[in-house]
Amino acid sequence: HGLRQKVAALPAHSLLVISGSLPPGMDVADLVDFIVFAKQNHLRCVVDSSGPALAAAVAEGGLLLIKPNLSELAELTGLVLDSPQAIITAARSLIAKRASKLVVVSMGPQGALAISADQSVQVVPPPVKKLSTVGAGDSMVGAMCLKLAASASLEEMVRYGVAAGTAATLRHGTQLCDRDETQKLYQQLVSAT
Repeated sequence: HGLRQKVAALPAHSLLVISGSLPPGMDVADLVDFIVFAKQNHLRCVVDSSGPALAAAVAEGGLLLIKPNLSELAELTGLVLDSPQAIITAARSLIAKRASKLVVVSMGPQGALAISADQSVQVVPPPVKKLSTVGAGDSMVGAMCLKLAASASLEEMVRYGVAAGTAATLRHGTQLCDRDETQKLYQQLVSAT
């Protein structure tokens, strides 16, 4: 109930990020209700989850961004993802169903493939010595949301996301990305093209 009040107080068109696994006492039906409530309040939902929670969010649809990995995208669509084109086709099948406007497929060392109805951009991270991958996904989503809020291009959004995710792997333990490190990696990605 307290969560709904907080969400209702957010300005229209704000980004609402729903990530991780469901908290105790919340089931998939509650999650769908929550997404419906958020959309009624004109919030733009970003979902980074997995399994039944991700499937239910996608089935409800009307999301701004989802960030599945390859196996999650295959599970969501029932398609074999054996090439970049197959990944784009699978993502666009979700976009066409209005499940989500944007799909960013995380591909581990291959970085990420961002797909919209009419564009696709793959960004491969610069090679770095990884210390820990904990928090990389969260850093990536946070950075992408920053760019979404600033109405950046698909390319800029996914580049910044990959830079932040990579920056997080340079930190020990569960620390998230460092801003300066993220900027440095982002500039590397920009100048590499």
